[in-house]
Amino acid sequence: MEAISYIVLVLLSLVGYAIGAVAKAGKSVELKPQIIDLALILFIWAAAISSKIILDLNRWLLVLVFIIISSLIGMLAVWPRKLTGQETASYEAPKPAPGNIFKRLWQSWKGFSIRMGSFQTRIIFSLCFFILASPVALVEKNVMTL
Repeated sequence: MEAISYIVLVLLSLVGYAIGAVAKAGKSVELKPQIIDLALILFIWAAAISSKIILDLNRWLLVLVFIIISSLIGMLAVWPRKLTGQETASYEAPKPAPGNIFKRLWQSWKGFSIRMGSFQTRIIFSLCFFILASPVALVEKNVMTL
């Protein structure tokens, strides 16, 4: 059960980072992760796991704290980037629903969640590539040269 709480803490801190980064980037930009994003996420994960081990906080309070901290770090990481020249999102933004405020909120949430999910997917795949595929390629290269 303890392992699940570590996984939840790590994944929700990734959600917080993506919320901050995508919110700062805006609606018209398809945000692509850079090396600094991967390094910051690994740093956030290390800080979250070590603080769970060292500090004796309630697990839900710790999750909330790391969602907020990682959101702020995500915003600060995207702040200095020049995002105007990047390509816009490949999906069509949902049309605003007339009238009902709940429909408009739902349409806004769907657009934001699509952008956030795209950013998170790219981060997870990039981390998998660097953590899993790169060492295999280095070993294969060394074996082939022998």
